[in-house]
Amino acid sequence: MLSSEEQLLDELRASEERFRASFEQAAVGMSHIRYDGLIMRVNQRYCDIVGYTKDELTRLTLHDFAHPDDNEADSVLALKLLSGELRTYTLERRLYHKNGAIIWVKVTVSPIYDVAGNIIEALGIIEDITARKAAEEALRELNATLEQRVAERTFELSMANERLQAEITVRARVEQALRESEERYRRLAENAPDIVYRVDLQPEPRITYISPAITAITGYSIEEFYVSPLLVSDILFPEDRAMLTQGIADPTLLIGPFELRGQHRDGSPIWFEVRSTLLHNDHGTLAAIEGIARNITERKRAAEQLQQSRDALLITNQELDRANRTKDQFLAHLSHELRTPLNSMLGQVELLRAQLYGPLNAWQQRTIEDLEGNGRHLQTLISDLLDLTRIEAGTLELQPGLLEVYELCVACVRVVAEAARARQVTVQLDLDPAVTALYGDHRRIKQVLVNLLSNAVKFSHTGGVVRLELRGNADEGLALFHIIDTGIGIAETDLSRLFQPFVQIDSGLKRRYGGVGLGLVLASRLAKLHQGDLTVTSSLGQGSRFTLSLPWRPY
Repeated sequence: MLSSEEQLLDELRASEERFRASFEQAAVGMSHIRYDGLIMRVNQRYCDIVGYTKDELTRLTLHDFAHPDDNEADSVLALKLLSGELRTYTLERRLYHKNGAIIWVKVTVSPIYDVAGNIIEALGIIEDITARKAAEEALRELNATLEQRVAERTFELSMANERLQAEITVRARVEQALRESEERYRRLAENAPDIVYRVDLQPEPRITYISPAITAITGYSIEEFYVSPLLVSDILFPEDRAMLTQGIADPTLLIGPFELRGQHRDGSPIWFEVRSTLLHNDHGTLAAIEGIARNITERKRAAEQLQQSRDALLITNQELDRANRTKDQFLAHLSHELRTPLNSMLGQVELLRAQLYGPLNAWQQRTIEDLEGNGRHLQTLISDLLDLTRIEAGTLELQPGLLEVYELCVACVRVVAEAARARQVTVQLDLDPAVTALYGDHRRIKQVLVNLLSNAVKFSHTGGVVRLELRGNADEGLALFHIIDTGIGIAETDLSRLFQPFVQIDSGLKRRYGGVGLGLVLASRLAKLHQGDLTVTSSLGQGSRFTLSLPWRPY
């Protein structure tokens, strides 16, 4: 047994290792800065943002690559932090990248105190917001352009109004035409949200009625359409204007329904759905066209936005697929690179334990045993990580065969027997005699059962009981392995998170029992590869029951 001082040292080392890993693997740039601005340490993300290496940064101060125009605001906040007026502060400022480019970052600074409560360093966190700043600048430029266009359009409308004032005689004719058609169409068209229109073709084509909805939809007044019949054509897109010209030459083309694109007075696009009816006089001659034009702009915009969302989602999914493949390749390569030196180290440990290099005293033997135990644990974690990566990538291939259930279960119990004795936990075996053989990958099924039994032993109290039960369900064609313990149990609210990668229910449990949250998710994935499943029922403080179900038929 280690002394209390050695245990404290081990806990301290573990805490420091967790802090170092959190610091190095953070998704934001992190740094420790001395009171005089000297950079003491940084993580890799910080280096990626500013372009300098860690060695280069530790020979610099913040002012060496800070934009001078932002130093004053930063200094004011820093003084308030040192005086205790602020506990932390955040600002957006510019830095010089190593390549000379200016980058924008969001900086958050917090003090680090010694045991006496004095500030000894500052923790600086930076996030790269250059892209966001560029987008904001682009938006400002776009707003300026839009304002200019509005001013130009306003001037054009002013000129058009002046021309209209000069056409008093024509206006009188328009007003007369409106009075004549008002009674004919008022009840039908005045309150309709769609544009109702009539075009008389004899002796020449002219608009004889158009409903008030035209103003709400196009921004142009009814009078303007009567004054300038060509306005109908002018507000259309050039491609659709040609369609209208062909329709005037051959009115049968205008029966519809068909769609036209136009432009609102404010410059925004409009979509119309047009349906028309051809009217003939008593002699059978085509005399007029009446119809309805519906504003379908919102429908078109919604369809376009939906398509854009689908395209963006497709691109995002493709990017996620690429990122997952890259991640899997990286983890597989990393696991391989870690296993090679680890296997070499464990080989040397075995030689030392065999005392091939000379006799060992008791303390040295315990140290070698601890080293080997930690190495074996790390080897297991690397193997689990590599297996999980292969499963996620779809490259893990099972080696199925007929396996003897009794020998499998006994072998699994033997694996955890030593750990169970150390914790004074009793391991019981209860097998259904009807289930004698299964078809599956012996190594992978054993891997799942050993993982579940190891967890059951690890989370059991001293004097607890762990039981491996096997039951056959011939009706459903399943063999059910139940791993039951009387340990600490799991809260119902935490069960849904249990099979997520790198998740451990309670950080306090992680400190007490260890682990990184890979075992259960790997066991669940392996069960599904066998067309089976892994489920759990548990009560906090009363133990857990994990059930591995695998396909089975009596042989």
